[in-house]
Amino acid sequence: MMTACGSQRRAGDVDEIREAGELRVVVRPGFSTAPSNGNGGFSEAALLAQLASRLDVQIRWIEAERHDHVLPMVRDGSADIGVVRFSPASLLMESIRATAAVDRVEDLLVAGRDSGLDSFDKVRGATVHLHRSSLTTSLRSFLSEEGLDVEEVPEEVPIEEMLRRVRTGRYDLTVVDSGIAEAERAARRMVIIGPVAERRSLVWAVREESPQLGLAIDRFFFADRVLSCLLYTSDAADELT
Repeated sequence: MMTACGSQRRAGDVDEIREAGELRVVVRPGFSTAPSNGNGGFSEAALLAQLASRLDVQIRWIEAERHDHVLPMVRDGSADIGVVRFSPASLLMESIRATAAVDRVEDLLVAGRDSGLDSFDKVRGATVHLHRSSLTTSLRSFLSEEGLDVEEVPEEVPIEEMLRRVRTGRYDLTVVDSGIAEAERAARRMVIIGPVAERRSLVWAVREESPQLGLAIDRFFFADRVLSCLLYTSDAADELT
């Protein structure tokens, strides 16, 4: 069940989370908490639910009203974990740290299938629609070098709605990471023009003052990946026998 903003502030660590019996996760507008949430090639919602189970607490989903509200809610103790589509570089600020990588993604320029915009040569002079919170200096520079204009989208507009507007021709272009873009392309609704940056880690946000929670998340991912590797090795060995 998703709750709106307004969670009680509790800037504690794992002990306080266990005492309260809940892990509060603030997510971006439009984030689906369904087990297969369509937010990329895997389910962040399922991973977070597994993490809560590992900590022996319930998970409480909190949907932020705006993308740029997620980090302040983590920082002021209204939530324990923040989930947008963060890169480590986007979290280089006071009192916030990045977790271990949840996934590896590329940030991609995308257009609607019927737009006729299918290469960097064809998009010069077009407009890229983005949230201000996702506009880094390097991204602005890249888009400028490619002859693209930028128009900011209100922070309360979900990524999925931005993609719908691209598909229907209301927007020329936007930038999303490959986890989301590949799902759209698989449905034959999106054209991927190309990457706008190097491949990066996709991470969650926690407070610097919650080191045990950060460590618990990092260990969770380490254990999950070791188990996955062991299962893959075992399956491969079975195929050879």
